[in-house]
Amino acid sequence: MWKAALALGVYSLVVLCLQAFFPEGASFSEQALAVSGFPLGFDAIAFCIIYSVLWSGYLTKSDVAKGAGKSLLMVFLGIVAFLAYRAGYLRHPKSY
Repeated sequence: MWKAALALGVYSLVVLCLQAFFPEGASFSEQALAVSGFPLGFDAIAFCIIYSVLWSGYLTKSDVAKGAGKSLLMVFLGIVAFLAYRAGYLRHPKSY
């Protein structure tokens, strides 16, 4: 798992450098390869942590399920807050 994470990190840096040194006319934020390739290194870190937690012997399945439930609850609350903001419920009142 460590080698796969290292490979993804190296790949993301190589993609970033290639896009920075050899642009194809578009701005950096519009290049899909650079935008999608660079965060892979950070995702690899998260996957290594998840992998080590799932295969560790000191956590029971109920502990992992509780942690996953709390994470899903936080994601749900984040989505609700985002949708409430987009609907206009959480905007600041205009000051006069």
